[in-house]
Amino acid sequence: MEIQPPVKCILEVTMKCNMRCLHCASSAGGGRPAEMGTEKMLSIIDECRDIGVKYVTLSGGEPLLRKDWPILTARVKDGGMNLGIVSNGTYVKDQIDNIAQFFGTFSLSLDGLEDVHNHIRQSSRAFSDVMEAFELLKERDVHPCAITSLSKFNYHQLEDLYKLVKEREIPSWQVQLTFASGRMKEQQELVLSPKELYNITQFLIDVRDEHIIDLHVSDNIGYHTAMEKKLRGYKWKGCKAGVTTFAIEADGTVKGCLCQIPEYIEGKSFVEGNINNTTLREIWYNKDGFAYNRNFDVSKVEGFCRSCKHLEECKCGCSAFAYYVTGKRYSNPYCIYRLMSTE
Repeated sequence: MEIQPPVKCILEVTMKCNMRCLHCASSAGGGRPAEMGTEKMLSIIDECRDIGVKYVTLSGGEPLLRKDWPILTARVKDGGMNLGIVSNGTYVKDQIDNIAQFFGTFSLSLDGLEDVHNHIRQSSRAFSDVMEAFELLKERDVHPCAITSLSKFNYHQLEDLYKLVKEREIPSWQVQLTFASGRMKEQQELVLSPKELYNITQFLIDVRDEHIIDLHVSDNIGYHTAMEKKLRGYKWKGCKAGVTTFAIEADGTVKGCLCQIPEYIEGKSFVEGNINNTTLREIWYNKDGFAYNRNFDVSKVEGFCRSCKHLEECKCGCSAFAYYVTGKRYSNPYCIYRLMSTE
């Protein structure tokens, strides 16, 4: 595979978080042992610009816990890159002036109606805070996006969540499946089953057909049926981790995607290097880097995926989710085509 310049970087600016969400895939809370300071973060943003990155999303933890986050966002904007952020909404009220100065789009986690959202986030104020945050963003002409992570915690509220998004006039909604990692690893029975994926897919198609909100479907939902074009608006062509996107953890660790936790697969690390030891350009253009996607080995594929006619293009769907479900990169039962073919 010819290595093209990267399109998107997910930059984890801290693993510190004021919440202890039950479904958190990274067990965010106390921060990483050696999180990078302002100057190092700024140099990373400059490197992103220099190698052609078009989109930078600041992630966490809770990004607004970093006091220098406005400095980092200013650098992204000054570099001509599109800026995003993912937040739990707690600090939006206190930071709305800075947010309005830098952001066109600002994403907030919304994981249920009040009872469920507060339960997942272990906070009696989580829902009221995020609802207030949505309103404040709209008042300041910042484009809000709701992000919902689906599990058995909130699957039964999916339709009600959509009604809420419409009622609150939230223009964008991203829907994804919760990973069986972090705190969810201890309660894997709450991860949705492949069979539940069909109903989710059909519901999301109905949402898109209404043309009321801008729907974003995550990479762990879908794959190669007649439903795919309606579901995400384009044909699935394989996981983009290490192909067009990459992620940097707050300690400088570079991976294809922040969701690749734990960071080892079949004895081979998902970690491609550390920005403290080498340059981002060297990591991205390493001919042996991100091999699980760039040099996808079809001979290792197992089960249904091995005989699937879409294998060469699909590459077993989302690389992180395939690993969580099967312990390997080369099989993935969370696939609509597989579900429809075997039933």
